[in-house]
Amino acid sequence: MKQLIVFLLMLLMSSDIIAQDSIDGHPQGFRPMVGFSLPELLHIGSRYQMDDLQYGLNIGSFSADNESIITYSADIMWHLFGEKNALNIKPWYGKIGYTFMREETDFEINTWSYAHVRFGHAFALSNFIALHIDAGLMFQTMHQEIEKKPKKFLAEF
Repeated sequence: MKQLIVFLLMLLMSSDIIAQDSIDGHPQGFRPMVGFSLPELLHIGSRYQMDDLQYGLNIGSFSADNESIITYSADIMWHLFGEKNALNIKPWYGKIGYTFMREETDFEINTWSYAHVRFGHAFALSNFIALHIDAGLMFQTMHQEIEKKPKKFLAEF
């Protein structure tokens, strides 16, 4: 039951907003990106576009009190349909990807990996910047936990 609830929460929170810079509006070449999404978190990276396909790599992070999280992601985006926008790309796309996440606290190290499938739309804000918004499904493919020191350690203080 717990896994079903986590899956449903991930389904609802799996949206992606990315600002992308194009090279002269040409549909081929490298494009830097910055964004926030799950599971990538706050991330930066690059995409290489070849016609209707984009191949992306990014690194993300999020820090809170006594913990740090880092993510590494790779994805493939296929611009499927719609009239080409100012960036010379079709606005509607499908995306598949893989993310590795590592979280470290004072007491443990957790690692996860996720596969995700999304569908979205690229909104051309100019001839060199686009805003990508997408949503989809995310599946946990691996989880490992390493205890650094016992949590009962907290009860002693």
